[in-house]
Amino acid sequence: MARIVKLSRIEDGRQQADGTVANGLLARVASVPWEALAMLVAFVSVAYVATVLLSQNSSSTRLLSLQRQPALHLASFNECIGATRVTCVVDGDTIWLDGIKIRIADIDTPEVGSPGCAEELALGRQATQRLIELLNIGPFSLETAGARDEDVYGRKLRVFTRDGKSLGRMLVDEGLAHVWDGSKHSWCA
Repeated sequence: MARIVKLSRIEDGRQQADGTVANGLLARVASVPWEALAMLVAFVSVAYVATVLLSQNSSSTRLLSLQRQPALHLASFNECIGATRVTCVVDGDTIWLDGIKIRIADIDTPEVGSPGCAEELALGRQATQRLIELLNIGPFSLETAGARDEDVYGRKLRVFTRDGKSLGRMLVDEGLAHVWDGSKHSWCA
């Protein structure tokens, strides 16, 4: 319940009911009911936290949001080593970017983790190194491909482009990838 305090104006401040003088904000705060002040502080705190969380929108949402004009991404890539993967290249068609695993949706490259033959392993290593080079040249865009957002392994499916050209298609043109047609093809003779 609010307490009513009768104040009378004096020349340099406000006179409180007990006769003491308070200036400006202190006098106004003293006359506000504490319950209302506590609710205001709680509301402002919740609003601040919500604003901070929304403004810091997770990198995955920013990175993978569907946009009319895809955002450009620029990062320094190396080959993935060890279990901790943030921004690195796994192989010729899979990367980690800001902690998100992404599969290049428009190509299939030779395997390096479980190759079917020595030739596949050698081509897979070349594809991996070439992808690192292509990504490190400059900014690139990630665009959705088709209706699926993820593959069966939980990797985001994206087409990587720069200046409207598919980086995956560059690997195909160099003989380091096949165009993805929905099934894997052998790299072994």
